[in-house]
Amino acid sequence: MAVDKMRLVFPLLSLTLICSFYDRHRQSYYEAVRREKAYQEVADKVIKKVSSLREVLPGIGTSKLHFLMKDWLKTEGIKMGRDKLHELLRDRSLLIKKRDGIRTTNSNHHYRKYNDKRRSLEVTRPERLWVSDITASRRPMCQ
Repeated sequence: MAVDKMRLVFPLLSLTLICSFYDRHRQSYYEAVRREKAYQEVADKVIKKVSSLREVLPGIGTSKLHFLMKDWLKTEGIKMGRDKLHELLRDRSLLIKKRDGIRTTNSNHHYRKYNDKRRSLEVTRPERLWVSDITASRRPMCQ
């Protein structure tokens, strides 16, 4: 809040004078301080709930967190949407880092590696070069 920063910059000025710079009353300053304190209490409560959920599900993102917390937020009487939750987590540095993607090819294995024959082949007509993918997943398809 700008008024609060002004009090730090000019500690000898009265609150009335500082508020007059912004064409505000002292009452609006105290109301803003009260709102900020109430928001911090709610934010601390939400962060505590997020921490408890992340103990069980450490990689869960904001959207799924909000979905899981929707009923809890309603019972606590907290009005907080997904975007506000995301903003809160970003302010507290609690966002999950995005991964670069899944790496499926491992060329550092001890099995035989075949040369890439398509590089030396000149394709002059259709159906001369056929390509397939034989990448196998480590996980079984069904159990």
